[in-house]
Amino acid sequence: MFFCGYSSSCEPVSAGVGSIQKSFRLLPFYAVLRQFFRSIKELIDGIIVRVNLPTNSLIDMARKPSPTLTDAELRPMEVLWERGPSTVAEVVNALPQKLGLSYSTVLTTLRILEQKGYLEHTKEGQAFVYHPIIDRNQARKKVLKHVLNRFFNDSPELLVMKLLESEEIDAEDLQRIQRLINQGEKE
Repeated sequence: MFFCGYSSSCEPVSAGVGSIQKSFRLLPFYAVLRQFFRSIKELIDGIIVRVNLPTNSLIDMARKPSPTLTDAELRPMEVLWERGPSTVAEVVNALPQKLGLSYSTVLTTLRILEQKGYLEHTKEGQAFVYHPIIDRNQARKKVLKHVLNRFFNDSPELLVMKLLESEEIDAEDLQRIQRLINQGEKE
Protein backbone atom coordinates (compact mmCIF):
# COMPACT_ATOMS: atom_id res chain seq x y z
CA MET A 1 0.00 0.00 0.00
CA PHE A 2 1.20 3.56 -0.73
CA PHE A 3 0.72 6.90 0.99
CA CYS A 4 0.42 9.96 -1.24
CA GLY A 5 0.76 13.21 0.65
CA TYR A 6 1.29 16.81 -0.38
CA SER A 7 4.56 16.07 -2.15
CA SER A 8 4.60 14.91 -5.75
CA SER A 9 5.76 11.41 -4.85
CA CYS A 10 4.02 8.43 -3.32
CA GLU A 11 5.96 6.43 -0.75
CA PRO A 12 5.37 2.95 0.67
CA VAL A 13 3.73 2.99 4.07
CA SER A 14 5.77 1.05 6.59
CA ALA A 15 4.27 -0.69 9.60
CA GLY A 16 6.00 1.69 12.02
CA VAL A 17 4.34 4.90 10.86
CA GLY A 18 1.50 5.07 13.34
CA SER A 19 0.95 8.84 13.23
CA ILE A 20 0.38 8.79 9.46
CA GLN A 21 -2.04 5.89 9.82
CA LYS A 22 -4.02 7.83 12.42
CA SER A 23 -4.08 11.09 10.44
CA PHE A 24 -4.89 9.79 6.97
CA ARG A 25 -7.07 7.09 5.53
CA LEU A 26 -4.72 4.85 3.64
CA LEU A 27 -6.30 4.23 0.27
CA PRO A 28 -4.88 3.07 -3.03
CA PHE A 29 -3.83 5.98 -5.22
CA TYR A 30 -6.85 5.77 -7.53
CA ALA A 31 -9.21 5.99 -4.56
CA VAL A 32 -7.42 9.14 -3.37
CA LEU A 33 -7.86 10.66 -6.82
CA ARG A 34 -11.51 9.65 -6.95
CA GLN A 35 -12.12 11.31 -3.57
CA PHE A 36 -10.24 14.42 -4.70
CA PHE A 37 -12.34 14.80 -7.86
CA ARG A 38 -15.53 14.07 -5.93
CA SER A 39 -14.62 16.92 -3.55
CA ILE A 40 -13.92 19.26 -6.46
CA LYS A 41 -17.28 18.36 -8.07
CA GLU A 42 -19.11 19.03 -4.78
CA LEU A 43 -17.34 22.38 -4.49
CA ILE A 44 -18.27 23.37 -8.05
CA ASP A 45 -21.86 22.16 -7.63
CA GLY A 46 -22.10 24.25 -4.45
CA ILE A 47 -20.91 27.33 -6.33
CA ILE A 48 -23.39 26.66 -9.14
CA VAL A 49 -26.26 26.37 -6.65
CA ARG A 50 -25.22 29.59 -4.86
CA VAL A 51 -25.21 31.59 -8.10
CA ASN A 52 -28.50 29.97 -9.13
CA LEU A 53 -27.23 28.11 -12.23
CA PRO A 54 -28.55 24.75 -13.43
CA THR A 55 -26.93 22.06 -11.31
CA ASN A 56 -26.56 19.34 -13.94
CA SER A 57 -23.09 20.38 -15.17
CA LEU A 58 -20.70 23.10 -16.22
CA ILE A 59 -21.27 22.08 -19.83
CA ASP A 60 -24.41 24.22 -19.80
CA MET A 61 -22.15 27.25 -19.35
CA ALA A 62 -20.21 26.51 -22.54
CA ARG A 63 -20.52 28.83 -25.50
CA LYS A 64 -23.60 28.08 -27.55
CA PRO A 65 -23.05 27.26 -31.22
CA SER A 66 -23.42 30.19 -33.56
CA PRO A 67 -26.67 30.10 -35.55
CA THR A 68 -24.73 31.38 -38.56
CA LEU A 69 -21.36 30.43 -40.02
CA THR A 70 -18.27 31.35 -38.04
CA ASP A 71 -15.09 32.34 -39.92
CA ALA A 72 -13.67 28.86 -39.34
CA GLU A 73 -16.85 27.26 -40.71
CA LEU A 74 -17.09 29.58 -43.70
CA ARG A 75 -13.70 28.49 -45.10
CA PRO A 76 -14.61 24.84 -45.76
CA MET A 77 -18.09 25.87 -46.90
CA GLU A 78 -16.51 28.13 -49.52
CA VAL A 79 -14.43 25.16 -50.71
CA LEU A 80 -17.51 22.93 -50.93
CA TRP A 81 -19.54 25.59 -52.73
CA GLU A 82 -16.74 26.02 -55.28
CA ARG A 83 -15.68 22.36 -55.69
CA GLY A 84 -18.90 20.53 -54.92
CA PRO A 85 -18.93 17.28 -52.94
CA SER A 86 -15.48 16.59 -51.45
CA THR A 87 -13.67 14.38 -48.96
CA VAL A 88 -12.01 15.82 -45.87
CA ALA A 89 -8.59 15.41 -47.52
CA GLU A 90 -9.76 17.32 -50.60
CA VAL A 91 -11.08 20.15 -48.42
CA VAL A 92 -7.80 20.27 -46.46
CA ASN A 93 -5.80 20.45 -49.70
CA ALA A 94 -8.06 23.18 -51.13
CA LEU A 95 -7.71 25.43 -48.07
CA PRO A 96 -4.81 27.92 -47.96
CA GLN A 97 -1.68 26.23 -46.60
CA LYS A 98 -0.83 29.33 -44.51
CA LEU A 99 -3.81 28.50 -42.26
CA GLY A 100 -2.02 25.31 -41.19
CA LEU A 101 -5.26 23.43 -40.60
CA SER A 102 -4.85 19.75 -39.84
CA TYR A 103 -7.03 16.94 -41.15
CA SER A 104 -8.63 16.47 -37.72
CA THR A 105 -9.43 20.19 -37.38
CA VAL A 106 -11.15 20.27 -40.77
CA LEU A 107 -12.99 17.01 -39.98
CA THR A 108 -14.26 18.48 -36.69
CA THR A 109 -15.42 21.63 -38.48
CA LEU A 110 -17.23 19.58 -41.13
CA ARG A 111 -18.97 17.55 -38.43
CA ILE A 112 -20.09 20.76 -36.72
CA LEU A 113 -21.42 22.05 -40.05
CA GLU A 114 -23.29 18.78 -40.49
CA GLN A 115 -24.85 19.14 -37.01
CA LYS A 116 -25.87 22.71 -37.86
CA GLY A 117 -27.61 21.49 -41.03
CA TYR A 118 -25.24 22.99 -43.60
CA LEU A 119 -23.79 19.67 -44.83
CA GLU A 120 -24.49 15.99 -45.12
CA HIS A 121 -22.13 13.16 -45.91
CA THR A 122 -22.20 9.92 -47.83
CA LYS A 123 -19.74 7.07 -47.59
CA GLU A 124 -17.87 6.29 -50.79
CA GLY A 125 -15.42 3.46 -50.29
CA GLN A 126 -13.40 4.23 -47.17
CA ALA A 127 -14.02 8.00 -47.27
CA PHE A 128 -16.88 10.26 -46.27
CA VAL A 129 -17.84 12.72 -48.98
CA TYR A 130 -19.38 15.95 -47.70
CA HIS A 131 -22.13 17.68 -49.69
CA PRO A 132 -23.45 21.18 -49.02
CA ILE A 133 -27.18 21.18 -48.25
CA ILE A 134 -27.43 24.97 -48.08
CA ASP A 135 -26.09 27.00 -50.99
CA ARG A 136 -24.30 30.33 -50.70
CA ASN A 137 -27.48 32.40 -51.22
CA GLN A 138 -29.37 30.47 -48.54
CA ALA A 139 -26.46 31.03 -46.13
CA ARG A 140 -26.49 34.76 -46.91
CA LYS A 141 -30.24 34.92 -46.26
CA LYS A 142 -29.76 33.08 -42.96
CA VAL A 143 -27.06 35.54 -41.84
CA LEU A 144 -29.11 38.54 -42.93
CA LYS A 145 -32.17 37.22 -41.10
CA HIS A 146 -30.06 36.70 -37.98
CA VAL A 147 -28.59 40.24 -38.14
CA LEU A 148 -32.00 41.72 -38.89
CA ASN A 149 -33.53 39.95 -35.90
CA ARG A 150 -30.69 40.54 -33.47
CA PHE A 151 -29.76 44.14 -34.21
CA PHE A 152 -32.68 45.74 -36.07
CA ASN A 153 -35.85 44.37 -34.41
CA ASP A 154 -36.79 42.52 -37.63
CA SER A 155 -37.04 45.85 -39.46
CA PRO A 156 -35.56 45.84 -42.97
CA GLU A 157 -36.15 49.61 -43.03
CA LEU A 158 -33.86 50.16 -40.02
CA LEU A 159 -31.19 47.96 -41.61
CA VAL A 160 -31.28 49.81 -44.94
CA MET A 161 -31.33 53.21 -43.22
CA LYS A 162 -28.27 52.29 -41.12
CA LEU A 163 -26.50 50.95 -44.19
CA LEU A 164 -27.19 54.11 -46.17
CA GLU A 165 -26.11 56.32 -43.26
CA SER A 166 -22.88 54.53 -42.46
CA GLU A 167 -21.57 53.41 -45.85
CA GLU A 168 -20.44 55.49 -48.78
CA ILE A 169 -22.44 54.17 -51.69
CA ASP A 170 -21.55 55.19 -55.23
CA ALA A 171 -24.15 56.25 -57.83
CA GLU A 172 -24.09 52.89 -59.62
CA ASP A 173 -24.90 50.99 -56.43
CA LEU A 174 -27.67 53.45 -55.58
CA GLN A 175 -29.21 52.88 -59.03
CA ARG A 176 -29.13 49.09 -58.47
CA ILE A 177 -30.77 49.55 -55.07
CA GLN A 178 -33.45 51.75 -56.64
CA ARG A 179 -34.13 49.10 -59.33
CA LEU A 180 -34.52 46.43 -56.63
CA ILE A 181 -36.96 48.66 -54.73
CA ASN A 182 -38.95 49.27 -57.89
CA GLN A 183 -39.08 45.54 -58.65
CA GLY A 184 -40.27 44.86 -55.12
CA GLU A 185 -43.08 47.39 -55.51
CA LYS A 186 -44.25 45.76 -58.75
CA GLU A 187 -44.47 42.28 -57.18
